[in-house]
Formats: sequence, C-alpha cells, structure tokens
Amino acid sequence: MSVNGGYVVFGVGAACIFVVVVAVTVVLQLARRIGVQLADVSAALATIRTDAAAIPAIGEINNDSREMNELLADVRQNLDRRLRGARP
Repeated sequence: MSVNGGYVVFGVGAACIFVVVVAVTVVLQLARRIGVQLADVSAALATIRTDAAAIPAIGEINNDSREMNELLADVRQNLDRRLRGARP
C-alpha cells in the first residue's frame, strides 16, 4: 500500500468514527429529551390521579343531592299549603 492509500484509509476510518460519535450524541440528546418529557408526563399523571380520586364518590353525591332536592320540594309544598291556608 502506498502512502496515499494509507491516508485514504486513515481518512475513511476517521470519518466512520466521527459519524458514530455524532450518532451516539444525537441518540443521547433524544434520550435526555424523552427523559425530561417522561418526568413531565409522570407528574401530570400523578396530578390527574389525585384530582380524580373523588370520582367514585360522584354517584353518592348525586344521590344525596337528589334526596336533598326532594326534601326541599316537600318543604316548599308544605309552606305553600300553610301560606294559602292562612290567607283570608
């Protein structure tokens, strides 16, 4: 192999190493970005989990509010009857 051939092999080897280093750098940067986004998503899911903890109680709250509305309707009817009966 001549001297010029040695420089070509050296240049190709350096180019290959450079491409591998750039590829690894890009992969590591993407992994870091994914890690940061994963932390954000994890925090958002934790917030949703704590905010949604009351969802199973919604049915009970609805039933209680219906009962309260029925009770208030009965009270209103009784008051109307008394007011009508008290008028001359």
